[in-house]
Amino acid sequence: MIRVATWLRRNFAQDDFAEDWYAWATNQISHASMGVMAALAVSLIAWLITGEYPVKWQAWSIVAVLSGAIGAVSWVLKGYADELQRISILLNKTREEAARDYVTKAELHADIGRVLARIESLDQKIDRILQGMLK
Repeated sequence: MIRVATWLRRNFAQDDFAEDWYAWATNQISHASMGVMAALAVSLIAWLITGEYPVKWQAWSIVAVLSGAIGAVSWVLKGYADELQRISILLNKTREEAARDYVTKAELHADIGRVLARIESLDQKIDRILQGMLK
């Protein structure tokens, strides 16, 4: 018996869903769905043996359909959540690249100030040259 328990622990390790709500939700839905499927299997076996379904099979069928619908909706929601996370990552990268590629106002004013100072010195040189030609 210990060997079986050891084999089960080794091959069917429990998962930790502390950080992933979707994995936890789908795990719970799958457990509920397996219970519903087991109940449907028992109902089918009872039908094969006795020739009629137990009274509860209709309720189990409704639960099975609802479980499938909840699973489909959660799958779609997971897709939207993944897409939202991808867009958020891309937006953060864009912000980092924009900060790297573009200048701030202070840097722009400093650069324009240097260009204007250079133009002013060229203007003064041209004025001196023109005054020298007029003399």
